[in-house]
Amino acid sequence: MNVWVVVIIIVIAVVSAIAQTIKNQQEKEQAPRRRNNNSRANASGVKTGASDMDRFLQEIEKLRKRAADGGEEPKKPASRPAKTTRGVPTVAPAKKSKRDVPTIPVSRRIEDLPSATVVPPPPPPPTPFPVEAPTPPPPVPALSLDRPMVSKTSRPAMATPFGKNLFTMLGNKQSIPTIIVLQEIFGPPKCRRG
Repeated sequence: MNVWVVVIIIVIAVVSAIAQTIKNQQEKEQAPRRRNNNSRANASGVKTGASDMDRFLQEIEKLRKRAADGGEEPKKPASRPAKTTRGVPTVAPAKKSKRDVPTIPVSRRIEDLPSATVVPPPPPPPTPFPVEAPTPPPPVPALSLDRPMVSKTSRPAMATPFGKNLFTMLGNKQSIPTIIVLQEIFGPPKCRRG
């Protein structure tokens, strides 16, 4: 397994070296083309597609040509005054105080604040009407556990078998969750519901 790791590393190194040499060759071929394009643009007076980098490279080429021609720099216009050299200002070292701990001025704001006075709560308003004692609720009959609770309302009798089945299904506590699950299973997808 260690052999495969070494082989993979060697293959990656070889591929990157080949890619680097190809890239260098392409750059060497494109450099004369760029120079020719720049000289054509300068000769015609119109810059075609010159970017900031191309302008920078042109300035570098101009400086190299000047250095090769004799190192003469163009004369500056006489309208500018000659620079005068001034003495370099020196900064005196800061004087250290006797204490290294900075002092914070004491604020008198807390003492200047007015003190709050306690106001007693207002008395409750008088009741306009006399309050009557509530009447106790009627007694609830005791429930017996041996007989089931039956509601006093009469239920309509179902005439059809579908009505009877529907009535018994709605009377069961588990029927509503079952209906919801069946509707999710057999109903249309949620993305198509309106």
